[in-house]
Amino acid sequence: MECIEPNVAIQLKMAQLGQVEMWVKITPEHLHQEHCFKFEIDQSYLAGLIKELKTIFRCYPIRGSVFE
Repeated sequence: MECIEPNVAIQLKMAQLGQVEMWVKITPEHLHQEHCFKFEIDQSYLAGLIKELKTIFRCYPIRGSVFE
């Protein structure tokens, strides 16, 4: 997933049996710090996540996005 914030990166990777690996990388100071988190989620959670993200994008639209 591309992000306009250069210090945040998110990667989703489909695993076997419908599980999803989600990596979140936050780098407040790219020369000295890097924080990386890995979450394993089941695909059944994706519908709720997508609904919540659409609500966020509707409330806080990004200029030029499809949700604006």
